[in-house]
Amino acid sequence: MESSEPPVTTDISGGKFEPTTLTPQEAEIAALLRTARTDGNVSKARSHLEQAAALCDATTHSTCVAVPSLRLEVLSELASHQELAIRRQAIWKKALEGAYATLRARDDIRLVAHLLHKVVDYTQDPHLSLSERDINSELAKARKLADDFTKDHSKEELAEILTCKASLLRRMSRTQTTRNQEVEVCSQAIRCAQKARELSEGAWFSTLELAECVWHSAQFEANDVNFNNALSRAESLFQQSVDSNLNRSIYWLWCVSTDPRIRLCHSCPHTSNTSASSTTRATIFKEVLCGLKAYFSFGTPSTLMNL
Repeated sequence: MESSEPPVTTDISGGKFEPTTLTPQEAEIAALLRTARTDGNVSKARSHLEQAAALCDATTHSTCVAVPSLRLEVLSELASHQELAIRRQAIWKKALEGAYATLRARDDIRLVAHLLHKVVDYTQDPHLSLSERDINSELAKARKLADDFTKDHSKEELAEILTCKASLLRRMSRTQTTRNQEVEVCSQAIRCAQKARELSEGAWFSTLELAECVWHSAQFEANDVNFNNALSRAESLFQQSVDSNLNRSIYWLWCVSTDPRIRLCHSCPHTSNTSASSTTRATIFKEVLCGLKAYFSFGTPSTLMNL
């Protein structure tokens, strides 16, 4: 039996555009976005996104408060459908600058978190030839935004912003000029994620970000013992963050990409300590692929691309 509940469109940060809380214009935009994500025809999907973008531009933001977040989601996905780098970058810039303009006019904590995620995605879009200077400039601007919004907000909101800031810092650590700077910025990311986890009382999203920060930090360890300890801690945090098949698939992907012989055997309860059967491996890889398909249906995943 099909569910009688209306369909829900989700943004990359996990926030939902609930149909019951949207204006008719916002609901139409969300429906076009959802259709574009499920249409197997690339040309038709692009057309749906272009229609949604036009509706966003024609809608008054003062009466439709969800439009800025919808517009950011629509344009970032439309950018991913562009083959020409110059066109792709122009749409990305339009998406980000529009969100910044909205935040200069009014506070919107959801839009802040959404924008911070998208900045990370933009700076690591493999189809753009961004210089390190451009990347650092975008990340620094987003970091200032995160710092400005860590004041006068609830613990839950602060935890969300700090989680996003940790992701920014983790990305920034990859563009530093010296190893000491890389280590310092990575350490800042870990402290940010730890504080977010504390404020959110161990919420899955902050735990997942802390796992990624610890995993990223492993490369800076001086010996194999510390390196393996960091990976073990990251693995433990990944397991703690699991609260859905989606997150479980990200965890399996991490297992596959670090050490298939050890991690898969250790993580899967149906295998021996010495070898994983081909059937079990096939099941795990199938789960990974299904999870990634679901994850990519939400847009470009910063939590996955930034691993």
